[in-house]
Amino acid sequence: MQILNAYQDLDGESNWSHVYRDLAQLKSRHAVGLSANDLDSFDDNTILDFCTGALQFFEIYFPGWKETLKQNRQQIFSAAQSDRQRNCELIHWIDNLIQIGWHLLS
Repeated sequence: MQILNAYQDLDGESNWSHVYRDLAQLKSRHAVGLSANDLDSFDDNTILDFCTGALQFFEIYFPGWKETLKQNRQQIFSAAQSDRQRNCELIHWIDNLIQIGWHLLS
């Protein structure tokens, strides 16, 4: 729950509609892999680029948490067998966290 409480929009407020709307825009544009249900169709470099972009987006709304996720990615996503799978899981995790935050806290 600590990470959900860290959320702040660009105005320094906790209006979850902002991040939810921005996430919807990214999904509609097929950006950073957030709209891809099946990331298997992308090569490893594209997945890495998507993951990097998703982390940058995440850092905008959850300042300071990007490094925490990067440093603990292997432990957080320990079921994933490879870096590629961990990157895919991280992309989905960010999407799910924002969805949950919006539903619970808006």
